[in-house]
Amino acid sequence: TGGHHLLPVLFENGNYALVVSKGISPAMLVFCLLAIAALAYRPSRSVLDVWMIVVMVLWILEVLMSAVIGTSRYDLGWYVGRIFGLCAGTFILVVLLWEANSLYQSLSAALAAAAQSERDLLRSREELSHAQRLEAIGQLTGGIAHDFNNVLQVVSASLSLLRYKHSGNKDADELVERALRSVDSGARLATELLAFARRQPLLCVPKFGVMMP
Repeated sequence: TGGHHLLPVLFENGNYALVVSKGISPAMLVFCLLAIAALAYRPSRSVLDVWMIVVMVLWILEVLMSAVIGTSRYDLGWYVGRIFGLCAGTFILVVLLWEANSLYQSLSAALAAAAQSERDLLRSREELSHAQRLEAIGQLTGGIAHDFNNVLQVVSASLSLLRYKHSGNKDADELVERALRSVDSGARLATELLAFARRQPLLCVPKFGVMMP
């Protein structure tokens, strides 16, 4: 490889002592410690920062065991460092996958709850709109029934006066009686309209068609 002579020699004859003597491993340890301190004292530390701290701590331990404690290839420290690095990397990967799965399940549950809340909100809005329409119809119906009741009172009073004035006229009595029966029918209709409008029902006095609240 071109320029390989510019790179530092890390080991000779299976010995890693140069990594320590040239300051490579100590520099790695110092930088890792500084990075850990910077992440630990952050005002708002995230979950990713915590995992980076864990990874760097494991990296420091691996460097200590494989390059500082044991300086020769295939000795006890070298094997312990490599085995520790493999186990630590596997453990971190498993925990990260477990955490990602838990977060995905929580996200799915939150999305389902949000969708249910949105459906409930839409249903509540529809029910409120329906209730408002019914209230408006009831108010309109009550107003119409009240005005109709006032007209019936005038008609009933006028018919009663006509019957009293033409009491001896059989034809007039019959016509007035028919008109009063019609007034009574209108009074019952007004009572039903007011009941639909959820207002106080009106009392109808038979035979006279007079509506009393």
